[in-house]
Amino acid sequence: MKIKKQLSLLAVFITASSLSFSQENKPHAEELFNRTSNLGVYLSLNQDIYNNRQNSLITFEYRNINSLAFGVDYNFYQKGKFNFRTGFYMKNSVLNEFILVPPGLNGLTRQFELDSTDGPNWTYHLPIMVDYVAKINEHIFFMPSLGYEVTHYGFTEGTSETRLSLNDQIIYNGLYTEVQKPFTGGFNFELGVAVDLKNNFFMKFNAKYHRNNTNIAGETIQSFDNDRNLTAVSASTWTGHYWQFGISLYPPAGWLKSKSKK
Repeated sequence: MKIKKQLSLLAVFITASSLSFSQENKPHAEELFNRTSNLGVYLSLNQDIYNNRQNSLITFEYRNINSLAFGVDYNFYQKGKFNFRTGFYMKNSVLNEFILVPPGLNGLTRQFELDSTDGPNWTYHLPIMVDYVAKINEHIFFMPSLGYEVTHYGFTEGTSETRLSLNDQIIYNGLYTEVQKPFTGGFNFELGVAVDLKNNFFMKFNAKYHRNNTNIAGETIQSFDNDRNLTAVSASTWTGHYWQFGISLYPPAGWLKSKSKK
């Protein structure tokens, strides 16, 4: 399913969910965060999205690798059914590059294959989110959300070029380009459910899609066969988009203060 279609379905679902719970004009966000702490710890599993464009004569791609992210959530303001929150979390992304040049190109008698990883690539994230809080019952709250997220990427190498030759034949040229500004940003679309585990210890489960405004990195691979006048080109881009499945744990209101006094 294409990204645009996924976003459209998610937007329709958020809108429909909000309307379905709008019949009761109760301050659900205020009720929830009167019961629980505004500060929570956060852990998620992320799936970065890469855009691979391949030529039939050569394969080059970034292979998706799941990565963990961790940090904190802070719900700083509630009004009626709306909750406003921010937070901070860190993510370590690992690039897995796969290159395949088939036999026949460059005079190769067998295929050339390269499978490598590049990491750690740390990114630091600061989201600003607005949650619509709908009370299902005393123990479950449904929370569709929209927001914006600023990302700091610590590596800005610019542009680099590599060349690999075998028996005076160029197997491939590689041109790598990385984002030249440390801060990028994009929009978040999120669905969450907060569940009272016991005694107002709430755990929030969320699924989020992040649409970044700037590509993080990109690479183009070219292979040449001068005898047959053939050029094969494949490229891949680290888009900055990602899917995220996470959990946040919020202790009861006043729990942190009571623990600090002991």
